[in-house]
Amino acid sequence: MGSLKATKWDLFTVVSQIDDARKTNADLLLDDVQSWLKTDEHALAGGVAAKLSDAENRAIKLLTPPKVTPVPPVTPLTPVVTPPPQPSGPDWKVVQCDTKARLTEKDLLGAAEELARKLRENPRYRLSIQWTLEEGPQ
Repeated sequence: MGSLKATKWDLFTVVSQIDDARKTNADLLLDDVQSWLKTDEHALAGGVAAKLSDAENRAIKLLTPPKVTPVPPVTPLTPVVTPPPQPSGPDWKVVQCDTKARLTEKDLLGAAEELARKLRENPRYRLSIQWTLEEGPQ
């Protein structure tokens, strides 16, 4: 009961208003909090107090502006390297990470079908994507 009074609920109110690239992580956080509040405290590893403290930390991380680092210009000689994604919370883990470059429509459809199959097989999986559309020389 004390953990409910000590929780900074305003953080979650602000997180619920996120409507940009962080929205997926914000929704996952709010879903987690709702799930924990509906679960018997004895069934939660560490109890609800630990989960709510974790959730507050995740909310603060979501609401903290990212550090801006200068990005060098991309030229044909500069490969674009994307770091592997970081899990969006302590209960999430990266299952698979891959990079594909200059896909044709056929290649894209094959990759999309494979990813859709994996999502159907495990309803707990979520997909995060980053893409660039390029035009080749004439």
